[in-house]
Amino acid sequence: MRRLRSSLLLLALAATPHRLPAQYVIGTRDSLTARVDSVFHAFDRTESPGCALGIYRDGQIVYARGYGMANLELGVPITPRTVFDIGSISKEFAATAIVLLQREGKLSLSDDVRRYFPELPPYAADVSIRNLLNHTSGIRDMFVMMNLQGRSFDGVADTVDYLRVITRSTETNFPIGTRYLYSNSGFALLGQLVYRVSHQSLPAYLRQNVLDPLGMHESRSLDDHGAIIPNCAQGYAPRGTAFRIQSSQVDGTAGAGSMHTTIEDFAHWDGNWQSGLVGFGMLADSLTVRGRLRHVSTINYEFGITVDSWRGLRSV
Repeated sequence: MRRLRSSLLLLALAATPHRLPAQYVIGTRDSLTARVDSVFHAFDRTESPGCALGIYRDGQIVYARGYGMANLELGVPITPRTVFDIGSISKEFAATAIVLLQREGKLSLSDDVRRYFPELPPYAADVSIRNLLNHTSGIRDMFVMMNLQGRSFDGVADTVDYLRVITRSTETNFPIGTRYLYSNSGFALLGQLVYRVSHQSLPAYLRQNVLDPLGMHESRSLDDHGAIIPNCAQGYAPRGTAFRIQSSQVDGTAGAGSMHTTIEDFAHWDGNWQSGLVGFGMLADSLTVRGRLRHVSTINYEFGITVDSWRGLRSV
């Protein structure tokens, strides 16, 4: 189960168009940008939530724009500098931390996870770190298990809550390594694994080793559901022709989620695939491989990233 959250790329809540001030446009308006804007025409109004759009080429922003409102109560429009919770895109940042830690010699992707989590039940004895990275561990999704218990995880749970749920599960969904099934539990464990081998929280490790070196100063991973996030878009849900506030989804899922960034900051992350500033060029090769099942067939997911094809071109 994927957690559905507001995205910096698209939040599809729309109605009558109303153009926002020109200062929120980066780039030159011409026939091409007008065509791009037309795709988001329905979002471009001051009475509803919207989205932020960024187009990157060779690691550079070629067009960026905000459509709609970041906060309806305060009348704050979305801009390319608005901060968004990027949901499960957070997973590729957690995977990056794991790859960097392997490079430092502090772990191996083939390691048994019970080496670092002895509290896991015996069923996890053959689960490797790589199984967590590509959703082939069979470990049941913590959000699904909490829902089955009648518990809410929205904005209130933390690492202790999630570990308690994961370690009380009695079996896996399937034999380890035989299937792909999306599980937030695996990436919650990876987030905690960073702390157990580096003695830094995942947010602190990413700040020091990824975000600051790339100049992503408006981006952050969070493990505090009460954290203040400057310039952050408020989440909304539709109610008839109006909207209601969606409760905060900042929680303790660092690893599985809780990464926040902007269109402008994310350009630095995108550019790193070419520049290799963080990871010295090995990240692109390491993070964009296809996962494998036990019987050798490949899957299109590994390291928090889907690798596939689109119109004959490789897509990541």
